[in-house]
Amino acid sequence: MGIRSNAVVSTTVDATASQIKFDVVGAGSVVLRLGMLSDTIRQAAVLHGMKQRVSDAAAISRDPLTGKSASPSDKLAAMRELVEHYETGTTDWKRAGGGPGLSADAMMLINCLRELYPSKSDGDIAALVGAMTAIQRKAMLIDERVAPIVLRINSERAKGVNVDELFAGLDY
Repeated sequence: MGIRSNAVVSTTVDATASQIKFDVVGAGSVVLRLGMLSDTIRQAAVLHGMKQRVSDAAAISRDPLTGKSASPSDKLAAMRELVEHYETGTTDWKRAGGGPGLSADAMMLINCLRELYPSKSDGDIAALVGAMTAIQRKAMLIDERVAPIVLRINSERAKGVNVDELFAGLDY
């Protein structure tokens, strides 16, 4: 059973009973019993929910080094990884080692390995990186095969940033 809430509405999901209870502060509650829905409505709900779930995978944090938003290719990679995860037939809602919570290092390494190994699928690369420890990812990022790609990507992302102004902020 999961509970979610905002200031006015809270929801309680009861998977065993296949129902969702919506409580509205000061007004009461209503229970949605999924078994009472038509097949058409259930299908529409599945499509809406998966559309939202996969789109949410693109909500990736800003790059902590540049402050820039994740690139469109980073967002697509996260969405592909989630789609590939679900298309395995898994019953796991969350995929291991991935999702919007991917670290900047993990996303960078995925992008670099995609360039180095274009014949590998995004899912294979993401699974490999997702299974690594943080220190293993850092070691890969400074390896002589990967480091030049990291430098190029960071240089592209940092275009237009006035580094002299940033250093000047330290001279006070």
